[in-house]
This record gives sequence, structure tokens and C-alpha cells, in this order.
Amino acid sequence: MRWLVLLVADVALMLLATFFALLLRENFEIAANRLAAFLPYLLATFASAFAVFPLAGLNRFVWRFSSFHDHMVVTGAVAVAATATAGLAFAYNRLDGVARSLPFLQFLTGTALLIGARVLHRLAHEFSHDRKAAPAMLRPQLHGNAGKIVIGVGELLRRLRLDELPQLFIIIRGDMSFIGPRPLLSQDQSPRPRFGPQPQLTPISRLSQAGS
Repeated sequence: MRWLVLLVADVALMLLATFFALLLRENFEIAANRLAAFLPYLLATFASAFAVFPLAGLNRFVWRFSSFHDHMVVTGAVAVAATATAGLAFAYNRLDGVARSLPFLQFLTGTALLIGARVLHRLAHEFSHDRKAAPAMLRPQLHGNAGKIVIGVGELLRRLRLDELPQLFIIIRGDMSFIGPRPLLSQDQSPRPRFGPQPQLTPISRLSQAGS
């Protein structure tokens, strides 16, 4: 059933693009006689789009997953539909009362509307997906059995190794060095002053593992 909904939407957009092309051609001033002469061309557009679009497969791919290749397919289908419309209208009344530039304007507006609808639908889907994913980044998560709570942003900093960045300022201040023993935890520190090497950012054992 989805393919029929997508087909109807594409045909409706093509009809809207055709009417907008007429507005552009007539400088947004359409007389009643011009509108009556335009109706056969509009019916030819409906028939052409309803026949060409399913053959091109426009209703087989979902709009929110459309790619550049799909947009090129849309461009080709609109070009074929506009050409077929001009042929049908010429066979019916030799395009009586219809400007010869209308098929070209129809192709431009049709391509813009059909591709624009797909792009907007994809952007709206990505925006909705980002809004749903944003609270998950801030949701606390338990890691292991230790009961440690790590916020999603902190997990991202860990993966990018950016959680070590504050220690770089401590190194610049002179309280740490790059290579050597790691600093002791607060519960392991002695109340007496300890004379020894400064705490380091990277232990020597990790360097030996990286070399091996």
C-alpha cells in the first residue's frame, strides 16, 4: 500500500509543479481562457506521470532514505514525463493555447519539487532521530558491577581519549610528567609527605606493551 501512497504523492507534486510552471510563464496572471486551454495539458501530465513514475521505480524507495542516485532517477523520470506530456498534448490539439516553453518550465519545477520533497523528508527524519538520540547521550548508564555511573558524554570522551586532557594542564603546571608511575588514589595516599618520582600520565608498562 505504501507504493500507491508514494505514487499518488509524486503525481500530485508533478501536477502542482505543472501549475506552478504555468504561473511562471504567465507572470502570475492567468486569464480564464488560458486556464481553459491549459486543462488538456494538465490531464496529459497526469496520464504521463501515472505511467512513467512506476516504470522508473520512483515509488519503490522510501523518501527518507533517498540518495543522489535516486535524485538522478527522479530527474530522468520527470524529463520523460514532461516530454510525454508535450507529445500527448501536441497529438490532441497541437498545444493550442499552451506556450512552447511550458514543458521546459514543467521539467524544472517538477524536478525541484520532487527532489526537494525527498530532501526535506530526509532532513526531517534525521532531525527527529537526533532529537530522540540526544537524551540517550545524557542518560546515566551503569558499567560493570562496581556501580559506577558514566554519562553518555563521558563515554564519548573516554573513547576519544579526551578524558586525559585535564591532566595535560597539570603536566604544564609541573605537578606531573608524561611517562612514569600513575598517581595514587586518594585512599591510597599516605598522610606523610612522600619523596619520590612525580606521578606520570602514561605508565612505562603501557609503553612496553605498545612496543611489543
